[in-house]
Amino acid sequence: MKRGHENVAVSPSITNNFISLLYDLLSDYGQSIARPFAWWWCQLLGFSYIYLWCVESIDGKAQWLKAGVYSDVLRAVFLSLASSFNPLAVFNREAVVSATSPILSFVTMVQSITSLALLTLFLLATRRRFHKGSE
Repeated sequence: MKRGHENVAVSPSITNNFISLLYDLLSDYGQSIARPFAWWWCQLLGFSYIYLWCVESIDGKAQWLKAGVYSDVLRAVFLSLASSFNPLAVFNREAVVSATSPILSFVTMVQSITSLALLTLFLLATRRRFHKGSE
């Protein structure tokens, strides 16, 4: 069976092949609902670990994020969740948890863009699955 990136309507280039390969890897060309969802969980955990390494640059305004044995883990995971579910909270001055260094702020923006792309692929695959069944 031929894959989608081998049969493109536009002229083949490195950029087109790379985007097609990403689309295949992340969502099986819109055929898989589980694949973008699994990649979304992987990025959530991966960025949580990155934030855990840089936990001193994470400011948690809530009291429950500052106290306790697991406060560092909570701040890292909560920043990852906030960046994934509410990407515009990165620019909020009154966020519950925020990055204090410019580099970590950039990483949260990268995570927000990645999360939005994966959630979009998940929603498009879900829409395609139900649209296909109604024909």
